[in-house]
Amino acid sequence: MDFFRSKSAAKQAIPTSSNKPRSTKWHRMYFFLAGFDVLVVVLSVLLNHLIVDTYHRSIKANQSWVQQLSSYSTLGSLASAVNAPGNNVFDTHNVEAESRNMNEALRAFNEHLAMAKKQLEVRIANEAEHSADVQAFTLALKDEVGAVDGAMVEMVNEALLIFSYFREGQSDNAGKRMATMDRKFALLLASLSTVRDRVGLIQSKLLEEELESVEELRRVEYAIMVFVLLMVSAAVIYGGKIRREMESQAAEREGYLAVLRESEMQARQQASLLDKAQDAIVVHGMDNRILYWNKSAERLYGLSKEEALGKSAQELIYQGSAAFNAATNSLIETGDWADEVTLRRRDGCTITLESHRTLVRDDDGQPQSVLSINTDITHRKTAEQEVQRLAFYDQLTGLANRRLMLDRLQHLLAGSSRSLHTSAIILIDLDNFKALNDTLGHDRGDMLLQQVALRLCGCIRESDTVARLGGDEFVVLLDGLNENPPEAAIQAKAIGEKILNSLNISYQLDGYEHHSTPSLGIALFQGQLSTVDDIMKRADLAMYRAKAAGRNTMRFFDPEMQAVATARARLEVDLRQGLQDKEFILHYQPQVNSEGRIIGAEALMRWQNPERGVVFPGEFIPLAEETGLILPLGRWALQAACTQLVAWAKHSETARLGMA
Repeated sequence: MDFFRSKSAAKQAIPTSSNKPRSTKWHRMYFFLAGFDVLVVVLSVLLNHLIVDTYHRSIKANQSWVQQLSSYSTLGSLASAVNAPGNNVFDTHNVEAESRNMNEALRAFNEHLAMAKKQLEVRIANEAEHSADVQAFTLALKDEVGAVDGAMVEMVNEALLIFSYFREGQSDNAGKRMATMDRKFALLLASLSTVRDRVGLIQSKLLEEELESVEELRRVEYAIMVFVLLMVSAAVIYGGKIRREMESQAAEREGYLAVLRESEMQARQQASLLDKAQDAIVVHGMDNRILYWNKSAERLYGLSKEEALGKSAQELIYQGSAAFNAATNSLIETGDWADEVTLRRRDGCTITLESHRTLVRDDDGQPQSVLSINTDITHRKTAEQEVQRLAFYDQLTGLANRRLMLDRLQHLLAGSSRSLHTSAIILIDLDNFKALNDTLGHDRGDMLLQQVALRLCGCIRESDTVARLGGDEFVVLLDGLNENPPEAAIQAKAIGEKILNSLNISYQLDGYEHHSTPSLGIALFQGQLSTVDDIMKRADLAMYRAKAAGRNTMRFFDPEMQAVATARARLEVDLRQGLQDKEFILHYQPQVNSEGRIIGAEALMRWQNPERGVVFPGEFIPLAEETGLILPLGRWALQAACTQLVAWAKHSETARLGMA
């Protein structure tokens, strides 16, 4: 640990020479010249420090503006991400998905823009030391950044208008707004370009001002150096005495150098040992600036020592992670910290480290630096993940295997005791799969299983689970269905129908077109009244009932739930047939005023079904809304009402009647 402490101990070990009385005239002259020379040298050093500080401020200011420019360049990429959904919706026609994509991209853009604005406000508050031109440019930059925000709002409004047109089925109007949105996006990009140009102008102005300051300081430094030369020339006059004094000082200085050389040799030896370590060893100060970087750190992070030293460890290694700040706070409190850390290297590779950090304190007990020893455990973690995959996932399809599915089903049963939601399991068996293996071979059979797995994943919700039990048997575990079992049965039936339709589409198996059908068995369950084995047996029985019914169909285990699902399906079929057969009629209920005179009528829809008789709207309107039949039904009602109004208009006694 002493290697990373201050090397002030070496200075303390240096002996001091005795102060001999100096009474001669030469000695007094020597001390006068030496003191005056020291004063001039100190002034020169201070002036040189001022020049270096000016350089540093210039470099820091330009680096800061380079970071600001990078931030605004990032805004351009984020703006493109916000604009993309407005264009993609014309291809995907998935308004909700593209709207979510745009909202996520807009959130990232607004967060980045807010950060840029905050940084700019800090700059404006600290610009007092710069010229009026730089301050004016910075204020202009603030207005131009505000213009970027306004341009984004206008572009987003155009995209939202396009989305609204798609939701209303007005794709032609959406297409007409496309050019407007492109113009808004072009204006946004132009605003970002103006911002970047302004930042470049500020950088140029800062560099120009700092160079002028440095040149002026250089002229003063040259004048002081000339004065130093004159003083040295005066000292030559007293050369003999001064030479002896200098020889004495040289001997004393040699003692200093001997101590320093020994200290540096020990430091190099310790650094050589650290470079041979297999773990990455990094030391950074409390300001996060890297002070030490060994060879293993170069190999692990892909950065040389020259690239790392002096840089911020938080930005260079941890990419500004908030977890880094939390670890630092914990380290200051306890003195030690250890955990696993996942990082992304500069080449894009992700690595996992076992990190141990120790707080190094100075002689006063104050935090001085942080020693980090990081071990690469990426291969070990990869091996653990592979073991996890082999244990819980099917190697052919990548789906959850029987073990993982049963484990999730057990957890679902355990959690269902605290929830009223109904769950369901769908057991899927491919019809005549053995015949495919026997005729076309197991390779094509495996290809079919892989394609079935992909289609099943596209039929379920994010909260559901798809698993392969083995052979041609698959399971879909549905979670969070309606609390009401009949409604849950309807939801499960809808997903089952989606699976049936998807798996009935032909498969392309290495140049061979194959048609396959599935048989589905559905079992609902709620609470902990059932065991995993009971549920699987029920789904299995329901699946065999589906096969007995002719295959390519599905069956519920509970007859009551099957009856509910069948009744709803029958009602939907009758509703569609009723629209085709024009079984709907309108009844007109008179509307009267306060004097009892008829002023209009209210149109009431009825369904005159040959088997069901007169069906009232409360029975079929909710189903029509769910299935999308409400639109053709509404168009028919509107057309029938308008036809009736035209008929009334032909008679004077009914010509003024209205309709609601």
